[in-house]
Amino acid sequence: MAKIFGHFDIEADGPTPMTSNMINIGVVFTDNLGKILHEVSIDISPRKGYNGDKDTLNWWMNDAKRKTEYERILREGIDHITAMDRLNDALIHVMETTGVKKIYWVARPAAYDWMFLKCYHDLYISDKFSKNKIVIPIGFSATCLSSIREVWMLFKNIKREQVDDYIKEKWTKDLVMTHNGLDDARYQARIYHGMMAELEGYSR
Repeated sequence: MAKIFGHFDIEADGPTPMTSNMINIGVVFTDNLGKILHEVSIDISPRKGYNGDKDTLNWWMNDAKRKTEYERILREGIDHITAMDRLNDALIHVMETTGVKKIYWVARPAAYDWMFLKCYHDLYISDKFSKNKIVIPIGFSATCLSSIREVWMLFKNIKREQVDDYIKEKWTKDLVMTHNGLDDARYQARIYHGMMAELEGYSR
């Protein structure tokens, strides 16, 4: 396989890992055609001393579905070190079963999600913390699906208000964004591969 993609979505209780917590992450690993190869979903307990952001917590609590999801995460979340070890297990599995040496990360928006993933991974996965003998590096960057969407809109000559209807009709009829990382990562993976296929057509 030429490439394996890690489409990921994180949920957090604030704007930055310096003051807040990543409380959920979902990753969908696909091949270059968009076929799902593996999935992982991890609920993560808030770290001691990191109390979240008032406005973000209000956002979670002011919608019934989001409130239910947030409360579920708090009940079922595991500590951050165990969580990153579980992510490392998933990376080992994907690399061993596909033979690839690198995961190409994709998020929407990457600027937000990547800083949480990179921070947690580099702080809490190490030979000291991990139960695994192998610690898989995740690299230094992630592709931003939001930026790809802007390029795609230009090539398609499609207006911003038309985008959601187009995406639903073409790629995501059977999927729903729920603010659960895995649900949203599946949604984003479908969009990424759909847009990239159409952009590839323009480049020929």
